[in-house]
Amino acid sequence: MRSFLIATLFAATQAAAVRVGDVAPDVTPWQMHLAFAGADGVRAAWKTDAPAPSVCKYGVSGGPLTQTATGASPVQYIPGGGYHHVVRLGGLQPATKYDYSCGNSSAAGGASPVATFTSAKPSGTATSVLIFGDMGWESSAERGSPIPVGGLDANWSATLSRELMETLKNQGAFDLAWIVGDIAYADDSFGYLDNLLNFTYEEAYDGFMDWMSNVTSVIPYHVTVGNHESECHSPACIIDLDGLGKYLNNFTAYNARWAMPSVESNGVLNMWYSWDLGSVHYVSIDTSTDFPNAPEGTTGDGHFPELPAGHFAADGVYMAWLAADLKAAKANPSVKWIVAGGHRPFEDMDADNRAALTTLFSTYGVAMYFAGHGHSYSRYDPTAWGTGAVHIMVGGAGCDEMPYPPDQFNVSSDRVCDAWCLDPVVRAAFAQHGGPRPLTEIAAGAVSGDPCRYCGGSKVNPVGATPVYATAKMAIGMLHASDTELSWQLMLSPTGAVLDSVTIPHAMAHHAS
Repeated sequence: MRSFLIATLFAATQAAAVRVGDVAPDVTPWQMHLAFAGADGVRAAWKTDAPAPSVCKYGVSGGPLTQTATGASPVQYIPGGGYHHVVRLGGLQPATKYDYSCGNSSAAGGASPVATFTSAKPSGTATSVLIFGDMGWESSAERGSPIPVGGLDANWSATLSRELMETLKNQGAFDLAWIVGDIAYADDSFGYLDNLLNFTYEEAYDGFMDWMSNVTSVIPYHVTVGNHESECHSPACIIDLDGLGKYLNNFTAYNARWAMPSVESNGVLNMWYSWDLGSVHYVSIDTSTDFPNAPEGTTGDGHFPELPAGHFAADGVYMAWLAADLKAAKANPSVKWIVAGGHRPFEDMDADNRAALTTLFSTYGVAMYFAGHGHSYSRYDPTAWGTGAVHIMVGGAGCDEMPYPPDQFNVSSDRVCDAWCLDPVVRAAFAQHGGPRPLTEIAAGAVSGDPCRYCGGSKVNPVGATPVYATAKMAIGMLHASDTELSWQLMLSPTGAVLDSVTIPHAMAHHAS
């Protein structure tokens, strides 16, 4: 039985800490973020500290905001935690700039500043999507160092990736940003010495979304579910399982804060959905719940029986949806490429789930699969997993579970996996430590870790394939697509230098015979 005394001691701290940030308790919109919502729509979402109607005004850029859109009542998923709004701006012309402002200009605090976005580009138009995974909020230099236990690292940074993203945004380099899971690491926020006895989950999530809003308010930002979205497992939440714990279990914050195009694609919440942009059909898959042996299919990643998870649809619905979605995309003549993204890479999946996805990807011609979860980067050629797709893990955006690479600025230290694994210094380090070890446990010259995951064994993944290229450096990537070519580039976060690239020609498009 949980201690009533300890729970009582936490109660006052929790109640005070739910209200975060320096924003006055009015209806000023903050944390503005956008997502595509069908061919002619964009969803705007934001937070207010007090309840207010969900309303936006918009119009073609440079003109008056003559159109008004309203949404449902805002959602408050935790007492004192503010209100989350969603409004769909519809009737948009393709590839057109629009100005918009959300909130009530006559109320205290007013509406959001007028911002500008570009509606979705149609098929036949070249597009660029920024893709990355596992991005935390700020860095240890800004927030202080976490206690280096339980996977946390004392020296880490997401700021370099965020700064590169801002530079690319200012250049107009991408049409959409897509994070393939593990957003903000709010569930790790308790792991700092000053936070151990405080409830900081909402503060961290708010901080991340405010930190990103200069990008997300003008460029659609799509999210894929990861294990770190599943729950709050700080001491405050575990002691108060019947209160804070249950308010934040089963991906509640994730599904309340974001608003993906699930309605338009017959998906479910932000757990699984798809969208079209230019000549590409993108599908965001769920690698956490709603399939046999799903890792967060019954409980969150803390695996507390009192905090159930999953079951967003009846058994079999998710995989049936995925098959139908891919089948429809393959049959659509406007779709030249199918790109899938999920949080877990194939090497971190249950064998049965991996086999099911292999069949679907190969049957319907998925060209690329993007994942995170590994806190590093690796790319496999299209034959490696039997899917015909290029598999890319781009999980090195930077988080408090990814140590700052000591050779972050040394591009010459990167090598393909075969060469890296055979390096005598690397092998000596493995031998000294009794086999492959995490990044933090290997220190031998320039060797900063094992970006090839299981390097040093007879196989580097469950099917025996070796990545074409891998690096443990902080990096994010860009996918460029046209009717005739799909091109990927990995960029070093501090400089934007291209570390890795691959191009798929038209002959490998999903519809080619």
